[in-house]
Amino acid sequence: MSKKILITSFASDNPKKVYVVKKYPCGTYYENQFICGKQFYKKWIRTTKKFINEFLAVDSKGQPVFSMHGEA
Repeated sequence: MSKKILITSFASDNPKKVYVVKKYPCGTYYENQFICGKQFYKKWIRTTKKFINEFLAVDSKGQPVFSMHGEA
């Protein structure tokens, strides 16, 4: 099963922390954190589009990130 990475976003509290979101062909979304380039959680956490849009709304510079509402 192939997957693609949709979003990488820096955390506002720690510039070394990066949130990564993957989408699988079946339409499910999984997120994880990478700190200093290392995966924080062993397992990816299943999530929803709504959570992603609310939680990852801005990057470390306060700029809005890609909204999944415009996804093709």
